[in-house]
Amino acid sequence: MLKTVGASGQISLGKKYAGQHFEMRTEADGRLVLVPVRIVKRGATAAKLPRFRRFAVARIEPVSRDELHERGVP
Repeated sequence: MLKTVGASGQISLGKKYAGQHFEMRTEADGRLVLVPVRIVKRGATAAKLPRFRRFAVARIEPVSRDELHERGVP
């Protein structure tokens, strides 16, 4: 799939990926790699914060191929 970066510096992946989180990795040769991840909130304190506030992230877990398959992502 070929995507073009717009004037604002954004790439649209489509509604299929809406709301999902990706880690963007820049390889030594200049390639950008998007890796789907799941954000894991740190402890119960993150759940108490209002939705518009930032929260600390304990870790970012890569999403497995099986989980992607279950979501219907190719």
